[in-house]
Amino acid sequence: MDIMKPTENDVLSGRGAWFNQHPGNEHFRKMVDEQKAVYMAGTKKQKMNMSNTIVEAIYSMKPPGRFLKKCPDTGQWSELSTRDAADR
Repeated sequence: MDIMKPTENDVLSGRGAWFNQHPGNEHFRKMVDEQKAVYMAGTKKQKMNMSNTIVEAIYSMKPPGRFLKKCPDTGQWSELSTRDAADR
């Protein structure tokens, strides 16, 4: 499904200031930073669980957050799979 415009809760896949300054990306980075020390000390299973918890927290926002990637050919945004989002 193509998405015309991301919401403030969406996490955008990409590099550069525009992506970094998007509110959804800022919130996502804050969530990751808060868990970083515990994540680094965790087992592989614990790390996977933490990643999934963060992804679910983004999905649970109002409006729901999504993990999006922009298609270079069409300029449209498409949603990443839950697995790809957790790998992020």
